[in-house]
Amino acid sequence: MPRHALPGSRALDQQVLVFERDGVASLRRIVAGELIEVTDTDVWNLGNLRETRFVASGTEARTQRNARESFGFGDELLELTEGREDLMTLPDLASRIRSYQAGGLDASRFLAAYWGRIANAASVVLMALLALPFVLGSLRSAGAGARMVFGLVIGLGYYVLGDLSAKLGVVFALDPVVAAWAPGGMLLALTLLVALRLR
Repeated sequence: MPRHALPGSRALDQQVLVFERDGVASLRRIVAGELIEVTDTDVWNLGNLRETRFVASGTEARTQRNARESFGFGDELLELTEGREDLMTLPDLASRIRSYQAGGLDASRFLAAYWGRIANAASVVLMALLALPFVLGSLRSAGAGARMVFGLVIGLGYYVLGDLSAKLGVVFALDPVVAAWAPGGMLLALTLLVALRLR
């Protein structure tokens, strides 16, 4: 399908499904189609539009190859649906969380990513502290291979535990802060335990 970007418009390529309500509970119409672009006047250019209207006598349906619709919102709403949380920066995550919470949407996956990013940064310091007892303690005389294997086991274990904790936190609706910091807390406990045993 040919697409022509208008000045000030934003070219897109995604499926959309819009529900329009009449009042609080009454559904007015459902619109589905392929979103081609959104102009600076909040007009949506849709391809292969399929619309179902709910009227007093029942329903009315129409299809249209190309259509221009205005739903009263533009780029701001579409930006909420784009982006992967694992590729976003901390300021972007914080902005997305505020937008979702202001709109009454579930921001748990962004909260988990936000706090997970901070916990992962703190874990770098904990890993360094955990390495000190082995450099200065009992593993100092062990071979490089043994120290490498031990470090690899701890690093992989932390990575798997962190990933599992984040996913379980979202699935079971756990507090994102607790889910993000649980692996770090275990790593801190292990660091303290090893330090006390090697004293």
